[in-house]
Amino acid sequence: MASRYPLTIDGVNYSVEIDQLDTGFAVSIDGGDAFLVDVALSGIPGLMSLIESDGNWQGYVVSTSDGWRITANNRTLSVQNSQAARKQRGNSVTEDPPGKVSAPLAGVLTEIRVTVGDIVAEGQTVAVIEAMKMQNEIKVPSAGKITVIHVEAGGRAEKSDLIVEYEVSD
Repeated sequence: MASRYPLTIDGVNYSVEIDQLDTGFAVSIDGGDAFLVDVALSGIPGLMSLIESDGNWQGYVVSTSDGWRITANNRTLSVQNSQAARKQRGNSVTEDPPGKVSAPLAGVLTEIRVTVGDIVAEGQTVAVIEAMKMQNEIKVPSAGKITVIHVEAGGRAEKSDLIVEYEVSD
């Protein structure tokens, strides 16, 4: 069974899905096509090799208080779980970037009330998530047109998982 993780990489939010296979891991970013990855530890603390279909690369992975720092190919990335990134920005309220709507809490999505291509009004409910037997409506903050739906009704979402994307109306 795949696990979904909300990650912030260099300030950009992503939803990363990882499924452990017998031969490595299948990784999908923001609902894109999955690619196969295998990880090998080198014996040197923090040095890992990632082997994927397009080649392989080595990088140093250092754990930090809110995520990881990864250095590879003369580039350093800061990777944080999205909740830690929001806390670091000093914002305890979930605020999505324009055109994206994320789950405000973990739960089961009982309803998806839109389809791709739908025009939505500011404040319109696009999904309903159930947590602790309470139904919570997820609304768009501004008007627009639905372009991507990342989850299906009946699926589980973790806090900050991307639910829908939409083109914001002017």
